[in-house]
Amino acid sequence: MVVALVPAGVAWVGVQSTWMMLANQALPGWVRPRVVAIMLLVFQGSQAIGAVAWGLLADAIGTPGALGVAAACLGVTVNGFRRRGLSGTEGLEPLRIEPQHDLEVADLTGPVQVEQSYEVAESRREAFVLAARDLRMSRLRMGAQAWVLLVDPLRPGHFIERYRLAEAPELRLMGHERLTVPEDLVRRRLEELTDSAPPPRLLSVVELGTPRRTVPRRPARPHDVITPGGST
Repeated sequence: MVVALVPAGVAWVGVQSTWMMLANQALPGWVRPRVVAIMLLVFQGSQAIGAVAWGLLADAIGTPGALGVAAACLGVTVNGFRRRGLSGTEGLEPLRIEPQHDLEVADLTGPVQVEQSYEVAESRREAFVLAARDLRMSRLRMGAQAWVLLVDPLRPGHFIERYRLAEAPELRLMGHERLTVPEDLVRRRLEELTDSAPPPRLLSVVELGTPRRTVPRRPARPHDVITPGGST
């Protein structure tokens, strides 16, 4: 038993080093620190919780019984991987892609509000709202804040997406340096459901403590707000 633990320990350390190295190589620089931090949190947190769980199990059925249960769990896991393998990674590659459209960013400083409008046919509106939930998560992952989807009751099928960014150049980063395969797939799915989607516009600067600069806005209209959990 002791002899068998030596190669097992070597394999354990090798696996940890390998997946950490691969993560650093595969992930884009702008998101790498966050992903590595989440990986370490999950890994070390699982060790802490697992130590308590296996300790309680060992107290209940004894150490040999707890080791037997652990071995059975490992056997089921290995057999499952051999039969089904790992899930495919197509569409999940964290690889940067070249955008289809160039983005012009206004010469503004400080936090900005971005507005993107969409025209959607009646038959595709429900699917569009569902796809917009994935877009919301994508925007938030890439640095957006206060995301909301609005629908204009006076213009059926006219949706307005609004969110805030810390700085105007962040809009270009979202559409270029941070645009990876999964994020692009979310945008393509949304484009397939829309009849037209003009380029995004920077509406206003909401920077506090400095002179406020604004971009002219169209007359206000009443809107219904569509939130991730439904509509209001």
